[in-house]
Amino acid sequence: MINIHKSKDDQFYFTITAKNGKVIVTSETYKKKPSAFKGIVSLLRTLALEMVFNEEETQMNYKIKDHTLSKAIKSQK
Repeated sequence: MINIHKSKDDQFYFTITAKNGKVIVTSETYKKKPSAFKGIVSLLRTLALEMVFNEEETQMNYKIKDHTLSKAIKSQK
């Protein structure tokens, strides 16, 4: 799960939480909330590219669904 938080100094950051509730990623801070959304989209795009690259190298069957990135991009608007 990806969540956006507001820090004590009124900046924004996001965290990624595993199913067990443990925070596994904490982003840098952003001055504006839309910038934090852009950071999430950038991370998702990078992960998607890495998965495609790994699929080609290892012949594993990773499937990236286009609607995942589309939803993230639409949610930042």
